[in-house]
Amino acid sequence: FSALASAKIASSAEQVVAAETEAAEVLQSAETVTAWAALKTAVISGTPFEAYLAEYAATSGLAPTSALAANAGIGISSLLDLREAFPQLAHEAIRAAIVAESGSGISAGVGGFLKSQIATRSLTPQTGADADAVLSRVEEAMRNEDFAGVLRETSALPEAARNIMADWIGRVEARLAVEAELAALEPKP
Repeated sequence: FSALASAKIASSAEQVVAAETEAAEVLQSAETVTAWAALKTAVISGTPFEAYLAEYAATSGLAPTSALAANAGIGISSLLDLREAFPQLAHEAIRAAIVAESGSGISAGVGGFLKSQIATRSLTPQTGADADAVLSRVEEAMRNEDFAGVLRETSALPEAARNIMADWIGRVEARLAVEAELAALEPKP
C-alpha cells in the first residue's frame, strides 16, 4: 500500500469509530429519556417507581436522590388521591379547630361541640386566619397544583386543625420533594 492509501484507511477507521461512539451516545441518551419519562409517569400516577428509578439510574449513570429513593418502593400520593382526601379532612380540621377555640368549661365545651357539628366549609378562597379560611386557600392551591402554596397555607392552620391534616400534609411534602428532584434529573437535549 502506498502511504496515501494507508492514511485514507486510517482516516476511514477513525471516522467509523467516531460514528459508532456518536451512535452509542445517542442510543444511551434515548434510553435515558425513555427511562426518565417512565419514571415521571409512575410518579405522577402515584404508583411505586422503584424499577423505573433503577432503570433511569442505570441508563443515566446518576444515583437516585434522597426523596426519590425514600419513596420509590411505596410511591407518592397522586394529585387525585390528595384532592379526594381533602374535603373530609378539611371538615374534620374545621371541627377540631372550633372545639379547640371554644374554651374550657361545660357550657363552652358543649357550645363548641354543637357549633362544630353544624360547621360548613368554604369552597372559594377566603381571607382570614381561621381554619376555614386557611383551608379554602389550601384547596385553591391544590386546584392549581401549587404544592408549595399548599404547604405555605397549611403552616398557618391552627394547631388542632394542623394535627388533623398532619398525614395529608406529609403526603404533600413528599410529593413536592419527589417532583422537585425528578425535575432536576430531567435529561437535557
